[in-house]
Amino acid sequence: MTGVQTCALPIFRFLLSHVREGETVVDLGPAADRSAYWLSRAVGRAGKVYVFETDEVLAEQLRSATRPAGNVVVEHLAVTRERFQSAASNPTSPPRGNVRHTQSDDCLAISFTKAVALRTLDQFFARRHADPVHLIHGTISRETFALLHGAHTLLAVKRPRIVLQAGAQHVHGDTEAVLKTLRDRGYDGYFFQPGGLEDLRRFDPELHQIAPDHPNYAAYFLFLPAAAAEVRRAA
Repeated sequence: MTGVQTCALPIFRFLLSHVREGETVVDLGPAADRSAYWLSRAVGRAGKVYVFETDEVLAEQLRSATRPAGNVVVEHLAVTRERFQSAASNPTSPPRGNVRHTQSDDCLAISFTKAVALRTLDQFFARRHADPVHLIHGTISRETFALLHGAHTLLAVKRPRIVLQAGAQHVHGDTEAVLKTLRDRGYDGYFFQPGGLEDLRRFDPELHQIAPDHPNYAAYFLFLPAAAAEVRRAA
């Protein structure tokens, strides 16, 4: 896989090992400025990477940085199910100055930025119904839980593979809620351990989510549509 051997960060190695040339990827990860670069190399000129960024300045910077690749689409957009959700108000990156939120059916206005349009993934891809979606990359979080509920049709029809990352800021309840949502959508899950992928039925939050520096900490999860998972097990 192009770029896999040259990328040293574990999350990108794990992510890229599940991406194929020519595929379409939706990148909702916490470091899209970096993952979009590696994903664009992995899918090649025949593939496509969709990135969603709620900050207009960062979205434009990312467009400029990825323009030479020719296969990255950066949308100044918040994808979610609920109007109050917005990555622009990420508590890990406190905004500068006073912040005032005002809400409407399709946008969330923030005093220090222009309005951020809100769409679910189903709404976004309804206008691109012919586009395949082979893989979604994101995080284990409350926002992802809401986002998945806004991707019901996409998950049911396009059946993408899903790679999710957990981190120190994600609590047990987030993990269990996201995992249950995907199981209910007909996905089989796996979590990454030092010896390789383990069936999600062996996942125990008390053992695998103790602390990020614990050797058994489950930082990466892979979800496959049930039919694809059956093929994987048979192999």
